[in-house]
Amino acid sequence: MSGMILPGNAVTSRSLSKAMGVSSTPVREALKQLEAEGVLASRNKSAFFVTAPTRGEFREILDIRLLLEGFAIRRAAQVATDENLAAFRALNAQYEAVLRDPTANRGRSLAPNFRFHFEIYRLAGSPLLMTTIEGLWLRIGPMLHEFVSHIPDHGDTAIEHRQMLDALARNDPDAAESALRADLIGAFEEIAKVLKD
Repeated sequence: MSGMILPGNAVTSRSLSKAMGVSSTPVREALKQLEAEGVLASRNKSAFFVTAPTRGEFREILDIRLLLEGFAIRRAAQVATDENLAAFRALNAQYEAVLRDPTANRGRSLAPNFRFHFEIYRLAGSPLLMTTIEGLWLRIGPMLHEFVSHIPDHGDTAIEHRQMLDALARNDPDAAESALRADLIGAFEEIAKVLKD
């Protein structure tokens, strides 16, 4: 989901099973599942490559994410505790540390960004919602990684995260969703500039 394998790059069940130290059968089944979900496409029986969404597909994914992730953060805002907020703030601090490091590859910001968002969404208490959101992130992860890795400075992209944290601390679902929408739409607008139609 953090997009470490870039669009167009090939993966094989053999290389993955060797890297993970497991038999090739479960890896092959997982690759077939990812192909069925549109994350991978097959070149032959053993090689798969990461697909890249078009601008239209990316927009459709954004529209669905706005609904589902908006619902998740609204539910989280209703039940967030001080303990939850401490965990969210720690995750956001990791994200911001990567953004502030002038020597860091910006692609490294995706993993802490993912953890920040998903820790909040888990608070919604809906495993089915989480699985659905994860599937959408799988589709866009490679594009996000490719995009952020080539941008030297995103400005203060963590401002929306801080706004989400403030809204969660106030148990304010409207403000939490508004900050999330600004975060997702802002990222989409930048990435859409480089996507093919």
